[in-house]
This record gives sequence, structure tokens and C-alpha cells, in this order.
Amino acid sequence: MKNELLEFVRSERNIAMDFVEQARTFSGDIYLYGAGNYLPFAVEFLRGHGVPIKAILDSSKSGGFFKSPYQGSHDGDIPIINFSDFLQKKDPLRECRFVISAPSAEESIRENIERHFPKEWVISFEMELYFKYLTDVEEYRSYLLRRWADFSALFDTLSDETSRRTLESVIKGRISGNLSYFRQCYVADQYYPDDIVHFSKGEVMVELGAYDGQTLRQFIRLCPNYKAVYCFEPDKKLLSTLEGIQNQQAERGGCVHIIPKGAWSISTVLRLSETGTETGDTHVLEEHADGGCSIETVAVDEAVLEPISYMKMDIEGSELEALHGAEKQIVKNHPVLAVCVYHKIEDILNIWDYLRMLVPSYRFYLRHHMWSGSETVLYAIPSDEDDGRT
Repeated sequence: MKNELLEFVRSERNIAMDFVEQARTFSGDIYLYGAGNYLPFAVEFLRGHGVPIKAILDSSKSGGFFKSPYQGSHDGDIPIINFSDFLQKKDPLRECRFVISAPSAEESIRENIERHFPKEWVISFEMELYFKYLTDVEEYRSYLLRRWADFSALFDTLSDETSRRTLESVIKGRISGNLSYFRQCYVADQYYPDDIVHFSKGEVMVELGAYDGQTLRQFIRLCPNYKAVYCFEPDKKLLSTLEGIQNQQAERGGCVHIIPKGAWSISTVLRLSETGTETGDTHVLEEHADGGCSIETVAVDEAVLEPISYMKMDIEGSELEALHGAEKQIVKNHPVLAVCVYHKIEDILNIWDYLRMLVPSYRFYLRHHMWSGSETVLYAIPSDEDDGRT
């Protein structure tokens, strides 16, 4: 597999970038189809590459305009048109292209469009990843080739065949932009896949990036007899939701601690970029950086004094710094770790390498939890000698 994958990395073209090149000389209209959560990424990816968007089509929504939630986007609003209305007004002689901006519904969208237009006019490819995290595919290709020996070592140390297939599919999807590779390795139950993570009574769970409490609620359902949960969340707009869960659990004898800070290697003040969407996406910049809003941070080792048994982190590229801040807990207690590794191109290697240095006995698994290019998670599981749970 590794030789075949290496040749793929060297030679495979990227369909997203190929479309961008073709669109620059295309004389027809370009439409997006799908007005769901993925739409802002699709709009900003295409706009960022100078691709004009005529309108946004959708089977259920009609009328109005799409306004980008990204600050600094000043390219104007885009009309949203119901597909049935579009069919009545479309000039049948004018060639166009339909870019699918709702990948989760690609099959039904393709079927709907191809009833009326040639299938060659319909295209789908990764856009969120290329807009937010992997903005230069050729840079990523070069990085893979430079570090291929390390990726081969990672491949060999992954603990099951599913993990190895996942690594292959994720790399192929990133290089090619073909969403089918991400779908091939998609699995549900992010952070809690039942073939990897098993809970027992008395768990102490730490959640770095508690967000709106969804994964906290899921943990409580899976592990109702937990001992304590520590939620790190610096976004003040989200604290009331977490406090509601905290109060509910207190009434039932549960113990949820809310830490209104970001997780980092040390206690300091960081700047967050203000390029997030209405869904709350932000990116930690660096200590003492200019611009954005400031947040307080704290190291896990300082904030959580009892032994941790499970830790989940999705903190927009700050995962490695937060792991440094939890080093004492990891070395001493060998908690199960679920770490997002898709925010930076170097995350998979760097985080894996750091964790195996801290705890050589960790077993590593890789899972991908989205039908597009985000939500790849590295799981570090204590060996049987360390922990009887698994």
C-alpha cells in the first residue's frame, strides 16, 4: 500500500484546483447547489480563488440572499433560488456548471440536477478543508514527500487495519479533493467509537473545547456513573448552555466543572482571530499577537488535580500546545486521548510522535468522522498492562 500511496501523492491531480483553473476561462454561469452548513466554506473557497458564483440553488429554500458570516468578506450577497423556480427561468441553451455545496446530500442533488442537465455539468469536491485548514495543496504534497519515512512509521504503528485504511483515505482525499475518499473511511460516534473507547464506572473526563455541550451530553449518556467532568471553553457565549448541563447534573449527583478558559501549555493570554463563522469557529493565533479578541488560557496540569482517565480535544489547532500543558497527567495516568489532527498539516505526525514519546506503550488508532475533509481524530489508548478497560 505505501508504495502505491506514495505514487498517488506524487502524481495525482487535485480536482478542486483543476476546476478553479477551468472556471477562470469558462464563459457560462456557475451555480452552487445546497444551502446548508457547508455553504459558507464553498462560497469563500470559490471567491478566494476568483470564481464567480451566479446564484445558490436549493430544493427547499427560496428567495433571499446568502450573506457570508466571515468577517472581511465584501464580495456582495448571493441570491438563493429554489431549484424548481430556476428550472422555469433557466436558458436551456446557455451552458453552466453546478458545484455541489452540500456534500452530505450529494447523491440526491446529483440525481435532481441530472434529470434536467448533462451529468458532466455537475461537480463535487472538497472545499471546507482547503478554505480553512489546508490552503495550499502543493505545499501539503511537498510536506508529505519530505516526511514520507515518518508517515510510513506512523502507518506501521497504527493498531488496526481500519486505522491504516483511514490514513490512506485521508491522505488521498486531501491530495485529490475527491470526497469519495473521506466517505470510504467515515465512521460515526466521534470521540466515542465503541470499537476503541470503552468506559467504566468512575471516569474522570476532560473536554478541551466543550463548545455547545453536545459531546458532553453524549459522554454522560455513555458513562452515567462518571466521577467528574472538566469542561474547558473560552467562548463566553457558550457558557450558559454548559452551565445548564452542570446544574442538571448537580441535581442528579453528577459533578461537572466548567473552566472558562482555553487549554494551552501555560497560563497566559492568547488572541483569537475574528474570522470565525456564525457556528463559532475561531483559530488561536499566538501569545501576544495583535488583533482579534483575547482569552485566558491555563494548562490542564494546573487546572485538574485528580487523575484523568479520558481526555478529548478539538481546539482549532492548539491541540499540541494543550498536550504539552497536560504532560504530567499523561505520563502519570495514561488517560485515553481523542485528539483532533486535521487543523494543521503537521498535526497527525507531530501529535503522534509527541504522545509515543510520553507513553511508549500507547496504542494508536485513527478514525475519520465526517463525509468531507475535517474531523480526523487520533486515539491514544493505554495498553492492557496500563489499563484494563480496553
